[in-house]
Amino acid sequence: MRLERSVFQGSELLLLMVSDRSRKQALEEKNREILSHLETIVQNLGEGLLEFDENGRILSSNPMARTLLGFSEEELAGGNALTRLSGGEKEREARIRMILRQVCANRTVLEENGLVFFRKDGQTIDVQGVFSPSSSDGSKGCSVILFAFRDAGPKKRMEAELRASEVLNRGIVEHSPDGIFLLDPVRLVVMEGNIRFARLIGLPDVASLRGLPVMSFATRTEKQIRQEIDQLRSPGWEIFETSFRRPEGRSVPVSINAVPIPYKGQDAVLVTVRDITFRRQVEQSHLLFLELDRLILEGTPPRRLYQTITDRLVSIFPFVHVALFREGPGGEARLEAVSSRDPVMQMEIVREGRPFGPFFGQDFREKPFSEALDLSPPWNQWQEEGRFGILTRLPFLFSSDRPAGVMEISLEKGEALGDALKTLLEDIQGRLAFFARHRDELARIRLLEKAFEVAPAPAFIADPEGRIEWANPAYFSLVGENAESLFQTIHPYLDRRDKSRTNSEMWGRLRKGLSARGEFQHRRREGTEFLAEIRISPILDEDKALVSLVAIETDITRERRKEKELRLLAFHDPLTGLPNRAALEREFEGYLAVARRYRRVLVLLFFDLDGFKEVNDSLGHEAGDQLLAELAIRVESELRGGDRLFRLGGDEFLVILNNAGTRTEVEQLARRLLEVIHQPFDLRDQEVGIGASIGIALYPENAASQQDLLRMADMAMYRAKNRGKNRIEFYDGEEKSDSPAGHNPGG
Repeated sequence: MRLERSVFQGSELLLLMVSDRSRKQALEEKNREILSHLETIVQNLGEGLLEFDENGRILSSNPMARTLLGFSEEELAGGNALTRLSGGEKEREARIRMILRQVCANRTVLEENGLVFFRKDGQTIDVQGVFSPSSSDGSKGCSVILFAFRDAGPKKRMEAELRASEVLNRGIVEHSPDGIFLLDPVRLVVMEGNIRFARLIGLPDVASLRGLPVMSFATRTEKQIRQEIDQLRSPGWEIFETSFRRPEGRSVPVSINAVPIPYKGQDAVLVTVRDITFRRQVEQSHLLFLELDRLILEGTPPRRLYQTITDRLVSIFPFVHVALFREGPGGEARLEAVSSRDPVMQMEIVREGRPFGPFFGQDFREKPFSEALDLSPPWNQWQEEGRFGILTRLPFLFSSDRPAGVMEISLEKGEALGDALKTLLEDIQGRLAFFARHRDELARIRLLEKAFEVAPAPAFIADPEGRIEWANPAYFSLVGENAESLFQTIHPYLDRRDKSRTNSEMWGRLRKGLSARGEFQHRRREGTEFLAEIRISPILDEDKALVSLVAIETDITRERRKEKELRLLAFHDPLTGLPNRAALEREFEGYLAVARRYRRVLVLLFFDLDGFKEVNDSLGHEAGDQLLAELAIRVESELRGGDRLFRLGGDEFLVILNNAGTRTEVEQLARRLLEVIHQPFDLRDQEVGIGASIGIALYPENAASQQDLLRMADMAMYRAKNRGKNRIEFYDGEEKSDSPAGHNPGG
């Protein structure tokens, strides 16, 4: 309060002025709390932090800085940061001074990666850090500089190991029969890919893949792709099929399998792509055969049958056009049906109404699929324009040793007629002949069976109850059965009595005339099993009732094994078979969640081998690798079923004890680990001994987060090394001195 004298309208007054200071006090208290919180963060920061003036004089340091440099707080205070960073070398000191001047002059933050700190023990550590300008009095000047830094040595070693692993993985990827690429799930661009994938989507080399937007070849919307990426970690996610768009506009059907993995410090998705063009063609061909036989048995008019053939062939295969001609009453060629991807070409063929070459001739019968040369207009012009590549023909409807018709086909540029496609077209040719000669129903059924028998895909036909009525030789070979033992038995995937496989949704789709697919373990007659993929297409009658099931079943055991191997490489160390750092990042939160839920003790034993470098130097890396592999077996043999051993890289290992016992029991286990590690290793006819320094951190006693527990276990391990090595240290706070508070197994 304040009392003042004043005059108002000629009268003297006393004014009492009152102000509320509680708000100001509350703000001051809040600021003190914030400052206290910030100080706590700085003290527990996982990076070293130095504060020094513009001349390099150190004003303050945090515990991590003192740990990394090996100095106490008193030893660092007042020292010169330039000396610590240069070691007295003039060139280094000049570089640091230039950085400080630039930071202060421009009021900017600079990141430096190639710096070296000189520790108290004379050793050097590679560091990377950030210089930030500040001021002690809030002015715009630069009286204080903050330097946050971390030890870059472990990162460099990890990068070297990763490079070696990448060479191995790249060799596997490059020789894979499937297309493989890494997808950035945020930007939706290709990060890396193999040559098989590049050629699949019509690119010349792998360099063309890097940075390629997924939407340049995907046929799904961006929203759909992002939804599928979000579902990758869901238990119900499975392989799906889609198509990719090539630069020339053609779509390639593919099956997709994807798994999330870490890649170069960021999230990525490993995508395996398989070209299923041939499989789709085989499947669609079988369905076409079935449809043709159904149309023939129903007495479908010829024009409708011919149009069905041309429409389906153009939709299934890389044909630009398919035209069917028959002999007219006067011996002339008469157009019966035409289908084309090119509307201009289709209009011209309809207008002309005749094939490109002679309709009859002996060579015509003896050389089916002959390529047309010396084309006349407009065919030669269309070929020059790239509307099609090869123009070929196939006679059909033989009668009295003369062709009664011809099938004319043009292929997309760059495509060719393979043997499988020729076989298929010849099968269609046979069906047309069969239709023209009005063979009886039995002959048609035998022809259908023949078409299925020569098909490479294992296939069978079942009744609406799942009883197998017919199968081709490829299917007999797949399941190890014969017709006598197989026919009239219910297919295991279609057996509704098996409650584990009953799928009402699948049967609902089939009754609606929709195809279905699935995977299951198929047991052969002799007892062996394989993982099968089955694709089922229903046949409905005129009343839309289900009358038959046409299925193609393939063995995908090998494919799944390769996918599993790729996932294993991503999360396991190839030398020891132990889970690696990526696996630790993926699993750790799960261990913590269980410990929190059931109020259990979770223990981290972080250990680094003592004397391992000498083994490598004296006996070679091959002997070192042998030692690490045997050590992993020894340590795992001492652990319980629920515990986990990780190799983090080099000679660093981490043990996670789930639901650990008392501190004494943990110490006893750690002692046993030291004992088995200390036992001699037989390497190249020599007995070699090593030790280990073990640091231990406990949840919830020491910390409650993954980062803090790992950091504390690491600090305890380094404390064990600094106190003589081959010993155990429990984390017991950020000590300022090296007082002997640990446990020495040797007494």
